[in-house]
Amino acid sequence: MHYGSFREVCQICNAPVCGIFIRRPPPRCEASGPTLVDGSVVFTNPGDFVVSLVCLVVVTYLCCRVKGRLTGVGRKEFSYLYLLYACVLVAQILTVGWTFPNISPWIACIYVALVAATFWCLLYNGFTGYQLIPDGGWISLTILLATAAVLFGTALYVALDTRLGLTPALIPLDGIGGLDSPAIFTLYVTLPLVSIGTYLALQTFLVVRFLAIRRPLFYLYGAVLVFAVGQVFLYAGSVPLCESSNGSTDGLLLATLLTTISLCLLYIYWVTLTAADDPEVYEADAVKS
Repeated sequence: MHYGSFREVCQICNAPVCGIFIRRPPPRCEASGPTLVDGSVVFTNPGDFVVSLVCLVVVTYLCCRVKGRLTGVGRKEFSYLYLLYACVLVAQILTVGWTFPNISPWIACIYVALVAATFWCLLYNGFTGYQLIPDGGWISLTILLATAAVLFGTALYVALDTRLGLTPALIPLDGIGGLDSPAIFTLYVTLPLVSIGTYLALQTFLVVRFLAIRRPLFYLYGAVLVFAVGQVFLYAGSVPLCESSNGSTDGLLLATLLTTISLCLLYIYWVTLTAADDPEVYEADAVKS
């Protein structure tokens, strides 16, 4: 496997991004369900479909909780992270949970663009605690929404162009419809990794440098660890899980569940960080530590 290649990934798991590629190979084991409406609609991966619906409810609740808090650094900016992830789940349900042969590839393009925008939002939230720009103000929100919209539009164009083969520079290295796409790999893999690493470094420095307590770091690193375990299940556990369940589900189910749990831990981290800003709580926790 080399940079930009999705061949191995699409052979071992039914990741939504694989729907972009015309010449994607059939997975070694594919979760499947009944075919509906004379073959025009296929109910696939019922396990992930159910889990994604539950996770969508949980993430929507967390988004409302963030927006409903009276205090909190970057409250408005942080809520957009959960809103975007909710959109990712909807696109995932339409791409993997239900297969519409005529439109699923285009939804997969939207999915990739939403993933890129979501991780950009995470990266932006890494800076809000430093108050370089007053959080929650129109300047901060305008920058966040404008840059996220530009990135979403750019990623969507790249995904669509990669599938259609319109621009020579974006054609996969193995030809139109192939699976070697450095551009998609950068948006779908490299950008999320850079965003997570940068957010983790910024938040760790923030807690260590400016707070007297270390408890928030437990939830922060727990969120990263849970997310990483989910990716391991997606790429290493999909085939065994699919074969053991007779094709009713695969590793995407656990990846979706653990990603949502990581966002729950991230919410708890943000709440404890907010509590640490309260002088009374700060003093009490400092005494305990």
